[in-house]
Amino acid sequence: MSISKTTAAADANTGNQLALSLLVYAIFCGLSYLGKFFYVFFGIASLMGLLLPLAWGRRYGYWGEMGFTRQNLRPALVWGLAGGGVTALIGLWVIPSRAVPDNLGLQLAIGVPMWIVMASPFQEFFFRGWLQPRLSQTWGR
Repeated sequence: MSISKTTAAADANTGNQLALSLLVYAIFCGLSYLGKFFYVFFGIASLMGLLLPLAWGRRYGYWGEMGFTRQNLRPALVWGLAGGGVTALIGLWVIPSRAVPDNLGLQLAIGVPMWIVMASPFQEFFFRGWLQPRLSQTWGR
């Protein structure tokens, strides 16, 4: 009897994890869609993607599971730089006209810090750090 109760509890927990993951992802997608019309919703979706996983990690102590270890730092940086380089090369290859904008320096001065502070951590924290482990718990690797 205890084995079946344990299995039932594990199945319920797996179902709860899946439901929570899908709910949070649906909220994120809805806010992102509304961000096309109202910028405030894009900001809320971005903050949600950064703050939810960090708050979750602090509350439950899942830092290692979320990839916050010194062992993972160097490979993550190498793969991030390699992926960015490959993406840039593909962009140069597929975009037919390449013109340097007049305000390139300003665009880089604003865009690069935004990428470092918002886009890259957002993807890592929300998708890899929070959503992927929950889906892996539900469906396995």
